[in-house]
Amino acid sequence: MAKVGLIIGRFQPVHWGHVRAFEWVRGEGLEVHVGIGSSQFSATRENPFTAAERRIMLEAADRVLGLKVARVDEVPDIFDDERWVGHVQACCGPFDVVFTNNEWTAELFAKAGLEVRATPMFDRERFVGAKIRESVKERGLAAVEDLVPPPVMALLKEFEAEKRVRESWPRPTPARR
Repeated sequence: MAKVGLIIGRFQPVHWGHVRAFEWVRGEGLEVHVGIGSSQFSATRENPFTAAERRIMLEAADRVLGLKVARVDEVPDIFDDERWVGHVQACCGPFDVVFTNNEWTAELFAKAGLEVRATPMFDRERFVGAKIRESVKERGLAAVEDLVPPPVMALLKEFEAEKRVRESWPRPTPARR
């Protein structure tokens, strides 16, 4: 049985950097599992799309691009550092390695004795969710067409992403409690 690599992210939206990370983890010989973080939030600046929409984006990219993502789970925020690793494990099932470039996430998993690895930063200047959302807000979907896979772009149009991002912009995601 293949070892499992878990990638946790918000996928707001799914972009080519995510795709490259999935391919890289698979290239390391691991089965790819995805945890959709902050899954309870939507209609905010950082999280304009629902967890269901993010899952649909991931599944569409997987289907069209052959990413071979084995599992997708939702991981709502619980705002409790001491319980968070166990919470992720309960949400996502067993995994062998956590892939993250987030220092806070890496520290919590390492402290719990789990293997943590970073993925390469695939053209990080371009593939950043916050920058993509800001470009959508300021210049529309056409401005990010080369940053997201075609099946995701089709869904963003279907989800009325321009309107949603602009309407969500004034509402930040609630801060850690």
